[in-house]
Amino acid sequence: MNQNLENAIDLENDELIVENYNNDDKDDQLVSQIQEILITEDFEKLSQDFLREKCLVFEETESKEYREIFKLYQSAIQLYLNEKLKVELTLEKLQSLPLDETMNETLASLFDYDLFKDIMVETRIRVEEEERTIKKSTNKATKGYKQTPQQTIFSTGQAIQFEKKPLKNQTPQDLRPDLFFNIVPLSTPKVNKKQV
Repeated sequence: MNQNLENAIDLENDELIVENYNNDDKDDQLVSQIQEILITEDFEKLSQDFLREKCLVFEETESKEYREIFKLYQSAIQLYLNEKLKVELTLEKLQSLPLDETMNETLASLFDYDLFKDIMVETRIRVEEEERTIKKSTNKATKGYKQTPQQTIFSTGQAIQFEKKPLKNQTPQDLRPDLFFNIVPLSTPKVNKKQV
């Protein structure tokens, strides 16, 4: 009887091994599919768009709203992966998969709230810096160009001619074509009523 029991245990172990092997094979296939998804431009765009859209509310302090945004992020990524994989993948299942180091780094903010918050604060700082840089470059690009106030252009009733020419102390290479114009009102000839 003991021999039969040992054979039954061996048989069960063999079945378990086969079952685990099949699960491992499925997991490997799933990991491979996830890896392909994570390197796509669509995934990068989804992730970056979400971060840029929601980052402006994040600061170093703690807020309940941050946790809600974190849950939205988790849901958005999970939904995206489920759509692409055409399976129901929970965050717990995703976390239990044998992901490589790069994939773990990519998905780390999905599981770690503190890391997510740090990324959001860094993204907010980067977005604000980009906005300041754009504003500065716009100010530099328009600095030095003469512009006649709109009020005088349209209130005089004179015809307007647009000229592309360098301002004082400016070489033609400094001009950007079709972006800036000097507005010069054209004078209309005066007719002397006494001569007519």
